[in-house]
Formats: sequence, C-alpha cells, structure tokens
Amino acid sequence: MIYRRLPAFLVATVDKFAALPWVGPSGVLLGGANRYDHDGFYGPAELGRGKRLSQPLAPPDLII
Repeated sequence: MIYRRLPAFLVATVDKFAALPWVGPSGVLLGGANRYDHDGFYGPAELGRGKRLSQPLAPPDLII
C-alpha cells in the first residue's frame, strides 16, 4: 500500500533504499507512476490498473 499512496517523506536504511529498483511496484516512489485510480498510483510493473496520467509523475527532487 505504501507504494500506491506515494509518501512525501520516506526513511530507509541504505540496503532497503538500494533494493527499491528491484521491487516492481516500488518504481512509482522514484518517479515511474503513469496511471492512477481511487487506490493510488501505478507504474509499469502493474499493467492494466488505473487510468492513464497525461504524463508520468516526476522523480523526487532530493534524496539524502
């Protein structure tokens, strides 16, 4: 569920953060969301869900 609601602030250890690109649904956290519905946002890893956005969501501006 955290991947669909796109939090404004995320705290993670380095190993968990480094694993994000390898977990399909987590791609939306890094700017890959291109569809949405009442449950949240979806990226390329979750085909056939939600309505298309006019353009994909931008990635985060800052990662510390």
